[in-house]
Amino acid sequence: MPEVVVGIMWRLVYHPDAGILNETLRDLGLGQGHDWLSGLATALPAVIVVGVWAGMPQTTVALLAGLQNTPRELHEAAALDGAGAWRRFRTVTWPALRWWPSPSPPSTSSGTSTPSPWCTC
Repeated sequence: MPEVVVGIMWRLVYHPDAGILNETLRDLGLGQGHDWLSGLATALPAVIVVGVWAGMPQTTVALLAGLQNTPRELHEAAALDGAGAWRRFRTVTWPALRWWPSPSPPSTSSGTSTPSPWCTC
């Protein structure tokens, strides 16, 4: 979503008088309302929540792609070797997800670009 739309939407959520967050807190009996974006203690956490919410789809797609590209054979081999679910995650899945994209593909000594498993951003 465009940043302007995200900003307007979350401004309405955090509105001190009629925001959905304050209305929900009032309905639950947890307070009379709070100005989330003007207080020193709440402004930064409120903006962090918005940033995490806005970036969640991209992060989810990247993690899903990493999970789908993890070879099933590695999981099967680890299971045959007696690795439990946690050990398979720690030794097979997690290293596959820690693979970072490169800004440009690695080149050979002659300076020509070669196909590689690295993503280009």
